Amino acid sequence: PSTHSEVYVTSCIAMLFLSSQRGGEIHELTIDAEHEDYDADGVLHYGWRYHSFKNKKDPTRIKWGNAAMEPFAKEGFRRIRAITEEPRAFAHYCEEQLAVRQNAPDAPLRFYRHAMCPNVPDDQPLTVAEVCAALGSSSDFHAQILTKKGLSSRRGTYTLNTLWTWVLDRLPSGFPYIAGAKNKRLKYSEALFCMHPFQLKRGKSATNPVSVWMPRLNTLADLLRPSKNGIECVFERWHAYDENGSPLKLKTHSIRHLIDTIAHEGTGKDFLESAFINANAGRAAAWQGQTYNHSRAEDKAEIVRDALTRTDGSIAVIELPKNNTENLPIDSHWMVTRPGPKSCADIEMSHRSAILNTAWGGCEHDWLLEPCQFHKDCLNCKEH
Repeated sequence: PSTHSEVYVTSCIAMLFLSSQRGGEIHELTIDAEHEDYDADGVLHYGWRYHSFKNKKDPTRIKWGNAAMEPFAKEGFRRIRAITEEPRAFAHYCEEQLAVRQNAPDAPLRFYRHAMCPNVPDDQPLTVAEVCAALGSSSDFHAQILTKKGLSSRRGTYTLNTLWTWVLDRLPSGFPYIAGAKNKRLKYSEALFCMHPFQLKRGKSATNPVSVWMPRLNTLADLLRPSKNGIECVFERWHAYDENGSPLKLKTHSIRHLIDTIAHEGTGKDFLESAFINANAGRAAAWQGQTYNHSRAEDKAEIVRDALTRTDGSIAVIELPKNNTENLPIDSHWMVTRPGPKSCADIEMSHRSAILNTAWGGCEHDWLLEPCQFHKDCLNCKEH
């Protein structure tokens, strides 16, 4: 990737493929979210501490990833951290300056010295060009830039000290906390995706080095679908088209659907129970996972048929030992003599767990996943 916009979109996709997760949740990861630990077999696993959007009782948890995508997700995390290091440093500096102003209103403050800031004393009157440079603008139209910001275009009106007060007063609402975030305690200085305004814009728009901004899920969505306002999406920029010649497009939530479907289908000897899939995806209720399973019934039938086919080609669901005289089973326990299906659900096709009868219907809550969140509130539950 050659631009911050391309770093952002490619890194986000790699991170979404690490495990079944929501795009909004990765946008609220903290800079120290990475976590590694050993399992009972001594295998080292990689994951992220994250804030779940759906589970209100225990929102902070660890999202463990799959080994195949781990190196790509790690690289995506590293690239995002690299392009957001400067905005986080600015946010942290502003936190310190605001704390100084609050504790000692008369204490001197100092302008944040970013790369474009003029190297002059803080109390020296600035030229119009120096004011624009201090605010991060490289445009030659100084008067227009300052007028648009509501500032005077007269020479010598401002110093770095007076401009710094103007900058601090115009930080985003709620600073240092991120307004609108699900995690109400998330700070700009701790957020992995903390950026400067216009940092993801292509073209002549200059990044604003004296403010902070957070991309949202819609920011990523706009870069994955052809835009109507003339801005190229990532597929258009890299000439990725479908068989009809139209640019490819992708919904961020489609990745979560894909990973859940793969988990339900299973690969080789690996098979994941629905309770585990739902728990790993951070769902509040088991029924929510049904929407994400797009595995075809025909594929399941094929797995079952292959597992239960005799060597002579005939189908035998169960092989029973026979008594020589009465032709009856000699044991009450049935034995499967060939490699069986991966679960009972593969045989029953429309698997139903144990059901509790209530006055309003049968409750199918999966008790392996979590306690019932609708206890004594059955009429508002969707698991009947």
